Parts: sequence; structure tokens; C-alpha cells
Amino acid sequence: MKNVWRFLWMIAAFTCLSACSDVLDKRVDACLEFAGDNRAELEKVLSHYKDEPQKLQAAKFLIANMPYYHAYKGPEIDSLKEVLKGVIVDNGFIEDSVKNRWKKVHFNRRQRESDVRKMTAELLIENIDLAFDTWQRRPWSRHYSFDEFCEYILPYRIDDEPLEAWRRDYHDRYAPVLDSLYQGNDVVEAAKAVVAYLKAEKFTSNKDFDLPHLGASYLLEHRVGFCRENCDIATYTLRALGIPVMTDMYQSSPVYQSKHYWSALIDTTKRPVPFNYVEEEMKRGYMGKRKMGKVYRHYFGVQPEKCKGVYTDKTVPALFSNPFLRDVTADYTGDVSVALPVKFRTEECYMYLAIWTGRAYEPVDIADIDNGRVVFKGLEKNVIYQPVYCDRKKVSPAYYAFQVEDSVARFFIPDTAHLQYREVRRKYPVRGDIRSYMNHIQGLKIEADNRKDFRNARLIHHVVDTPLVNYNRVVLEQPARYRYFRIVPRHTRRIQIAEFWLYRDTSTTERLMPVNITPDTVTGRKQVTQIRWMVDDDWVTHYYSDRRGEKVTFDYGVPVEVNSIVYVPRNDDNFIRVGDNYELFYQDGAGGWRSLGKQTATDYVLKYDNVPDNALLWLRNYSRGKEERAFYYEGGKQVFP
Repeated sequence: MKNVWRFLWMIAAFTCLSACSDVLDKRVDACLEFAGDNRAELEKVLSHYKDEPQKLQAAKFLIANMPYYHAYKGPEIDSLKEVLKGVIVDNGFIEDSVKNRWKKVHFNRRQRESDVRKMTAELLIENIDLAFDTWQRRPWSRHYSFDEFCEYILPYRIDDEPLEAWRRDYHDRYAPVLDSLYQGNDVVEAAKAVVAYLKAEKFTSNKDFDLPHLGASYLLEHRVGFCRENCDIATYTLRALGIPVMTDMYQSSPVYQSKHYWSALIDTTKRPVPFNYVEEEMKRGYMGKRKMGKVYRHYFGVQPEKCKGVYTDKTVPALFSNPFLRDVTADYTGDVSVALPVKFRTEECYMYLAIWTGRAYEPVDIADIDNGRVVFKGLEKNVIYQPVYCDRKKVSPAYYAFQVEDSVARFFIPDTAHLQYREVRRKYPVRGDIRSYMNHIQGLKIEADNRKDFRNARLIHHVVDTPLVNYNRVVLEQPARYRYFRIVPRHTRRIQIAEFWLYRDTSTTERLMPVNITPDTVTGRKQVTQIRWMVDDDWVTHYYSDRRGEKVTFDYGVPVEVNSIVYVPRNDDNFIRVGDNYELFYQDGAGGWRSLGKQTATDYVLKYDNVPDNALLWLRNYSRGKEERAFYYEGGKQVFP
């Protein structure tokens, strides 16, 4: 790592010399020195292309940036990749015992192999020749510059995956596919055809393990991983076909709890066409359905510093000192800027914007403080940003949070002279997928019988409408005394239930435990394991039936008297939960979060009569969970932007 930092210092120095024509050559010379015993392999490449100026320039581009790149290796990584192969068979499911065995393995503690010490002339020459050959045969290539070709097509790797020759394998598999599906001149239509084919090949989602990028050869045969991996598959495939594509990401979402990656085709207009081939169809003009906050694109080559000196300033968070990331938010949102309306401490070099994650401020943008003034550019509308000071050890608020509404920044400056009555119903936004999950229970029927075949089934309850909350209690008009109870969804829907309980009493204190729970079809270990999640008292784990219209029977061994029912549809458990301990805060600029009081919930709504007007709020649950987000009130309603 020490040598890498030394090289980055060189990069920073050479970047400052951008006016000089020999900057690239100086960086190549630095790489050759860094390569040690492997120098001869890199020199072979330069010699091989001495009479081909454009390919020589491409080789220099790759070599100049090579010292930053490496692969991780170790028996634990190899073993975990074998485990992931088994996940494909079980549709992403892994037993808890297997996950627990590997949960302490972190790939970044494994051995690293630097590209400059392992790269062979044969591999690099093959990569360059194949990239040029394919690119020059594509009709859209004339719309892109040589520099764009170097970033969008040429790179021999993505990040920290195994170093290997991959381009020919992907080309030979997918070039016939592209030729059979599309032969026109539109790069987006060509990509759409290939991406649709990739989707038909299926992809198994799993993010249980901490692993480096899995690698081209592995992913060619084993389509498994999380969003990062399906982006890698798209990158290998499209670049091998001469289709320009990059990977974009956000570090911290305004809505979700983790970073996210997606692919971005670079159109001939130089605008991104974002897509995730597993989730949605590629189309021009569609900028995705998730809020992003700030978008960064990973380039192979060194990018200009966003603020002078950040690449070598060890107090700057890693997101901003990474010389291969570029802020491309404006490509998605347009040129939206905000100037903070006050002057700040002049002893600080930088100001940051952060996203509040529910536990901490996650910096997502950086700007120079110029004579106490700060301007942030490339912002997304209707996202709450918090101005902060930070170094790698501490983040502290510097001013009031704000969001851009239309073209005007709204600052959440709490008016403590005007206090409002507010009802709090959630601690986290209701995402679209949660609404969909809860909607699946609409139309569900609960039936009972003393016969296992339900020949004389009695309808006990019918869920007519989509529930508004996760916890739903039904008191029966007449007691039901039966041995077997079953849940029957509409024939077009799957069962998606987190909890299903029967009670002997109406106050839901005398719970009845089934001796057996049986779906009418069993298709794999996943269903066998998850079937009992409906009675495990965990409102997040849930049963997901393998087919639409599947029925599930609960056998209580003997006839039992039932007077009430509780059902919890698949949900995120972020509604107010009776018995949990909460505390409401408001954001007070540089003063941080200030408490408005603690409560133990006695109902499915918390009531506060001391909330400052125009305040940004945060509800903390001390009893369970970690998903929390800032919100405010508009027209008396709780708003999570």
C-alpha cells in the first residue's frame, strides 16, 4: 500500500503538469520503475506497438494507470466463490450455518497481487488488439473520441477481480447473438438487444459475503452476486462487442441503506443511458427510479481533482481522494447548484455535503471554501443534504440541512417560537417495493376445517383491502374451533407473509403454536426453511411462496378454539411498533440533533406537541432495527423526500 501511495503522489504531481506534452510518458516511466522485475513485460508491449502510433498511445494509457490496480487472492476467496455456485441452484438461498461460517472473512485482508508485477505482454497485447479490432468495425465508433475509446472500451479489467484474458471469450459468445438480433447503426438499440439476451440468461442475487469482484471467467459461467456483479457482466459483454459502457454508483442513498451500482451506456450524444439488466429494460431518457444524491463514475484513468490537493490529503474521505472516480451527477440531474447563504470558517479548506443515514452523516460531495463562501454543483432535487465539516475521523454539521425544490433551495431552519402537534407513523420511507409486498396480501382468505383436504372449509376471514400498517389484528365475530387452518391467496398472487398467528383469546395474549406448516407444493430447501418464518416473531423474515396461488396449511394437532388472528404481511418493520422505545430529534444546524423527548409506543402512532415549525426530524428506535431517515411535515403529513 505504501508503494501505491507513492505512485499516487507521482500522479498528483504529473496531473499538475497537464500543460506539458510529455505527462503521459513521465507516468509510464514511473510505472516501469514501479514494475521491478516485471518491467521487461511492459517494455515488450511498448516495443510491439512502436510502429502503430494509436495502439502505442493506448498501451501507454493502460500502463500509466496500471500501478493502482491489483487483484486479491487466497484460499478463502476461492472457497467462497465455490459456495456461491451452490447459491444459483437454490435461487439465492444459503443456510445460516454456512453464512455464519464465513461472516468474519473480509477479502481486503487477503494477499494482493499488483498488476504491474503480474501483467504479461501477451495478455495486454491481446486485449489492445481485440479492443481496436472490434471497435473499428462498429459504425457508431466514429462518434466517439480516442480518449473516450480508452475509457469506455479499452480497459483490461474493471477493478480488483483476477487478472485474466477475457475479451475473446465474451466476444465469441455474444457477437453471434448481437449479429442475429440487430445489425443497425444505433448503439443503444444494439445494447438493448444484448442486454435483453443477458436478462434471459438469468441472474441469481446474493450479497451475503464480503468478496472482491468475482472476475470475467467466473461470471461468464456463474451468474451470481449483487448489483455490482450484474454491472460487471454487462461491462465485459458490451465492451467485448465494442459498445461503450461504464459503471455508475452512489456511495450513500437518500433512501436505501447501502451503496448501489448500475450500468451506464454512453450514447453518441455522450449522455448516459442507465440500466440494470436484471431489473429493467434499457431506454433513452429514463434516468432510473432511485434517488441518488450524488453519482460517481469509475474510470480506468486518473481524473481531474474535484478540489485541488484532495488526492494527497489524508484527511479527506476516501471517496474524494480516489483519483479514478468522477462526479457525474449533472449528467442525470442537470446543472443544479446551491450557494450556502453564510460565510464559514476560513481555516477549513473544504466543505462537504452529507446524507444522513439514520446513524451518521455520510459525506457524498466536497467543495472548496473560497473566502468563507461555498457553492455546491450538480445536486439532485428533492434530496436532503447536510453541510458538514469532516476529516477521516470525525464528521460534524456546519449549517442547516437543505433540499432543492424546483430551482430554489429550502433550508430547514427550525422555528422554535412556533411549535406544532405532529403524529409520527414511520421512521423510514415506504419504498415502492414495500407497498407491492403488502399489496400481495389483498384478497387473501383464511379458511378452517377439521379435514386436512378442506372439503368442508369455512371462511374465517377475508383480507379485502391492502393493509396500511404491518401489524393487523382481527377479532372473530364467532369463535372458530378447528384443527386445520390455511391461507389462500388470490390465484394470481404469491403468499408473502412475515407472521401469521392464531389466538385463543381476543386480546392476543394466548397464542397457539402449530405442530406443522405445509405448503401444497414444495420446490426446494428455501421453502422448507422459510415456511416457519411465519411463526418466528421476526417481522422482517418472511415466507415467499414459490408459485402463484399456493396454499399453506397450519396443523394444530387437535381442534383449537380461535377468537383472534394476527397477520403481518412482508414488510420492512419500520412502522411504529407497540412496546418499542423511541426518541424524536430535530436538526439544529451546527448544533446537531436536539431531542424532543422519548416515548414508549402504546399505539401505532407517536404523538408530539412540541415540534418546531419547518424542522427536519429524525425518529430513533432504541428497541430494534437500523433503517431510519430524516423527514419533515408538509400539510400536516410526514414526508420522507
